[in-house]
Amino acid sequence: MLGKVGYRLLARNLRLPGGEIDLLFLDGSTLVVVEVKRRESSDYGSALAAVGRSKRATLRRIAADYAQIVAPRARVRFDVVAIDGDRMTHHRNAF
Repeated sequence: MLGKVGYRLLARNLRLPGGEIDLLFLDGSTLVVVEVKRRESSDYGSALAAVGRSKRATLRRIAADYAQIVAPRARVRFDVVAIDGDRMTHHRNAF
């Protein structure tokens, strides 16, 4: 999905101290951290809503650590791919 819009995949399931990045892309010169969330039903809210404050804080922290090492001058963006049932939505700049 994201490769079709010009993003270059750098890593999948990147395990780092303190957490994991589901997908890491390069969009031009911007590192894009992508969280993928799936919900089969809306009984407990949407997939996007499931990326809560704690998860966002963890992703920000580990992405900053990673970027400091591999690309200290790079801009970092956080996207979410939300899968609700069989509907997939890409939320650019989700947080």
